[in-house]
Amino acid sequence: MQIIGYQINIFGRSNLWLMDVHLSIKRRAINGFLPRI
Repeated sequence: MQIIGYQINIFGRSNLWLMDVHLSIKRRAINGFLPRI
């Protein structure tokens, strides 16, 4: 949580949005890894 807040302070909310998208993509990759293959 502290790291996220730190990044918000430096890069602004846009970076938090990018992190959120990245996490959602990661979840899809993990959950859908076998089905994709």
